[in-house]
Amino acid sequence: MAVGLAGYALWRLTEALFDPEAQANDAKGAFRRAGHAVSGIAHVVLAWTAARLAIHSARATGRVGGEDSAHDWTAWMLDQPGGRLLVALVAIALLAAAAQQAKKAWTGEFARTLSGGTPVPDYVCTMGRVGYGARAAVFAAIAILFVGAAWAADADEAGGMASGMALLQRQAGGQLLLTAIGIGFVAFGAFSFVEARWRRLQVRLPS
Repeated sequence: MAVGLAGYALWRLTEALFDPEAQANDAKGAFRRAGHAVSGIAHVVLAWTAARLAIHSARATGRVGGEDSAHDWTAWMLDQPGGRLLVALVAIALLAAAAQQAKKAWTGEFARTLSGGTPVPDYVCTMGRVGYGARAAVFAAIAILFVGAAWAADADEAGGMASGMALLQRQAGGQLLLTAIGIGFVAFGAFSFVEARWRRLQVRLPS
């Protein structure tokens, strides 16, 4: 999993830096590339966490894997000049990512990236939409945690996936919400296998 996450991080960072799929050079394209950069950095952290767990070197602090990284990075940013602004920018980036995921869930635009000349089956689109919706909810929850960290200048207010889901659990109807998100993640996992097989990549080759 660490190798797979690292590979995905490399692809996302490549999309952000070099635009191999020739996305639009307008504001929309810049927004997408910024989202790819955030995704790439997030998956670098996830890959590092998975690697630490694989070699049994994760620190036993009682936090779920990945939470230490979120706290450590947030503490490092807060120690820099304008640290609260940096953390606030992370929160804004996460909110933008949540909005992007929600837009995909609403429009189903992701289906256009699948190869083949025939329409994508409805059940595949449904899996993707449910999955992207679940991701949007968790991204938004994590963003709220970073807003709190920036406001209080306290790294302990930040958190990763586990903290974001714990925040959702504390809301009214939290158990049902988490159940729905769990189903959404399963659906997104199934859709990701479909995408891994049939995703169409239109990469510009060097001239």
